[in-house]
Amino acid sequence: MTKALGRLGNDRMRPPIEGKERKLFPFFVHHPYHPLQEHPTMKLPTPHDQLGGCFWLPRLIAKARLLRAGKLPQDYARRFCAPTGVDGHFITFFSLTREDVLEAALLDDASILPWFQALPIVNPASIREWNQIAENLGRPGFPMEDRLPIAKTTTYAHVDTTRVETIFQMIELDEAQVVAA
Repeated sequence: MTKALGRLGNDRMRPPIEGKERKLFPFFVHHPYHPLQEHPTMKLPTPHDQLGGCFWLPRLIAKARLLRAGKLPQDYARRFCAPTGVDGHFITFFSLTREDVLEAALLDDASILPWFQALPIVNPASIREWNQIAENLGRPGFPMEDRLPIAKTTTYAHVDTTRVETIFQMIELDEAQVVAA
């Protein structure tokens, strides 16, 4: 981890925000609070929730709708469709852009699945492939393997991540703790 952090240099660190503590890594922020605590009515679909058999799609659309409405917490909004996060991996895999997702978020619920299925790359095989990758994000040999250890010690330092092996597990554990609190 020291090697990865050393490449960033101090110029990449962001200054602290009043009442919020930033540590070590500019994209992973450890806070003494959780963004969902400020928005207790915001219930995002879990990473494993599916639409058309596809993981992450319901969550991405829900976040896009909240962002458009100005109701997505700042920590989530800042990372929405960031290339190194799950959103970014999803849109890259399915040849989408952030703007495509924000535009799709304007569709009613019944129109989301037909929109998604009409994408040239979307078919049962590509959905199975994405689901395989998505469920394993953070594991050795899969995307985000370098980010998981950093996230465990920064953004998710408040969560017992000793048994967490994937990004999906970490998000689900973190958000379950907020709901239980």
